[in-house]
Amino acid sequence: MNRAAAPWAAGSTADGSGAGLRVAATERHDQAMLRMIDQIEARLHLLRITAPARLADAGVDLGAAPAVLSAARAAVADGSLGCALLTAVKFP
Repeated sequence: MNRAAAPWAAGSTADGSGAGLRVAATERHDQAMLRMIDQIEARLHLLRITAPARLADAGVDLGAAPAVLSAARAAVADGSLGCALLTAVKFP
C-alpha cells in the first residue's frame, strides 16, 4: 500500500500483500461515514420516542450518545476515523 498516498492507513496491516494483492487505487469516502453517524443519531432519536423500554433493556445509555456522536464526528474531521474504498489487483 502506498502510505504516502494514504497516510490515514499508516497503522493498517491489512495491505493484502500476504494474499498476493497490490493496492491499485484508494478513494476516501469520509462523507459516507458522516452520513452514517447522522443516521445513527436519527435512529436513536426515533427509538427514544418509540421504544425507550427496549433501549433501557438493551443497556443503551442515551445520555452518553451526544458525546460519543460528537467524538465520532471530530475523529472524522481530524482524519483518525474514516471510510475508504481500496481497489486491489492480483500480482504473480
